[in-house]
Amino acid sequence: MDDFSSLESLRSKIESLLSRGPALIGDIAEAIGKDTTQTSVILDYYASSGKIFKTIRKYGLSPVYALSKDLALNKLYETLSPTEKRIVDKFKSNRIIKGDDLSPAERYMLQSLTDFVNKVTAVDRDTGKQVDVYSYYQLSEEDIKRELNKGQEVEQAKQYGSKEVKPKVSRSASRPAKVDNEDEVNLILSNNFTSPEKLSKGVYLALYGPHNVPVIVAVIMKSSLTKKDLLKLLGYLTEKKTIAFILTNASKVSGLEGYGSSINIVKI
Repeated sequence: MDDFSSLESLRSKIESLLSRGPALIGDIAEAIGKDTTQTSVILDYYASSGKIFKTIRKYGLSPVYALSKDLALNKLYETLSPTEKRIVDKFKSNRIIKGDDLSPAERYMLQSLTDFVNKVTAVDRDTGKQVDVYSYYQLSEEDIKRELNKGQEVEQAKQYGSKEVKPKVSRSASRPAKVDNEDEVNLILSNNFTSPEKLSKGVYLALYGPHNVPVIVAVIMKSSLTKKDLLKLLGYLTEKKTIAFILTNASKVSGLEGYGSSINIVKI
């Protein structure tokens, strides 16, 4: 694959194509002059940084790519079976449905509808027990809290769609945490990177995406990131000819200007 520094130069071509509507990987590959494997890796990077949206479910052999999730799902909806469309329409109308109120067949089919429906595990305000709850993808975290618990905190959240519902974090829990090597490796693996190989303190070479592209992954646990933190990664980017991801709990990030998609921040 070409040097990753060329990724940013392809962005305008991709966005120009997607501005006319959702597209499949073959259309995008033709527009940017790359093969489908190269194009898939490039689009994965843009999707991971939030510049474009990529569906989990495929339209034929390709995910749907678009500038917004709504546009992508409008296109993906066309591929659903009549039964699947009825389930999606049911959530569009009801917004939130408890797992116990769904049939076993519906719960099974929801496993392939994670673009449209999110799943959370929450504490029932009446019984105090944990229950599975499914929500339409357009609902925000506040919508779910308000409708599910009438303003009470969601005690635990697990999500297998594309949005995340997080428990409230206390002030003490938000302070920078020290991590050892095992914690760093577990954190990298839990964020969908594989085979991490330590390069230096807090910096790893890992594999990313369906094509196992080598990328730099740094774990930096501190309250704020500065340009100095980013500069130490530049040598690795040049040496490995790839891009970097920083896993951090920092509340403030500065100094990213000019790096484009070469350095990506993943908040944890």
